Amino acid sequence: MLYLIALLEWFTTLAVQMIALRLATPIVGSSIILTSVFIGIILLALSAWYYAWGIVASKYKPAKLRKLLAWFLLFSGVYYGCITFVTQEYLLERGLSMTSNYIFTLFFAALLLFFLPVFIDAQTIPLLTELLPEESKGKAAWSMLFASTIWSFLGSVGTSIWLFETIGVRSTWIVTCVILFICAAMLLRKAHRQRAWWILVWSVLFAGYMRSVQQHAFDRVSGILYHHDSAYQEILIRELTRKTGEQARIFHTN
Repeated sequence: MLYLIALLEWFTTLAVQMIALRLATPIVGSSIILTSVFIGIILLALSAWYYAWGIVASKYKPAKLRKLLAWFLLFSGVYYGCITFVTQEYLLERGLSMTSNYIFTLFFAALLLFFLPVFIDAQTIPLLTELLPEESKGKAAWSMLFASTIWSFLGSVGTSIWLFETIGVRSTWIVTCVILFICAAMLLRKAHRQRAWWILVWSVLFAGYMRSVQQHAFDRVSGILYHHDSAYQEILIRELTRKTGEQARIFHTN
């Protein structure tokens, strides 16, 4: 179970990076600065939390570690779903319009949207390593890093090539949040079975609600003839009737 949680959590970590870059590109453009700032802030959060929990993880008992880990994963999922991916586009637009400073806007948005949830979520490796039964912590560490890195690869490639094309970008971040909720429920399933079931039920309700909100916003756009959301851009073709009675066809990209 611990290795499975490491696989799933690191899949979401890389998926979050792919989603963040894809949602930002239509607003700030595709550039090496965007990529370096967003990924740099996420790596900074990872390294800070590795160091912090590498010091204190051994001081907690396994039951306490599992409980902490579950609530950290749950917090990150809620933060991504209710703050990060809901407000990212608006925050970037407002930042550019208020400051006209490209680099400052990227740094500010990345810190506000990603540093805290990644910082909280990054405790997975040190905490799971402490929970592994191997006598050698060195062996436990490299085993966990191997498992997580494999799914880091799958998270980056699978998200952009498969998930974006099959279910769309906005549905992908819902799936990412639900995976974190499932990981939290797995950790609580023995000691807190009732809480684990509540988390699973809540994750289903969360996914359904977010999907309905997205669909409602999409349905409000009238005259849609074609819509496609891919890893590169969102395309929309609409047909409108002008006041004069003439038909106008409009092509939207992002």
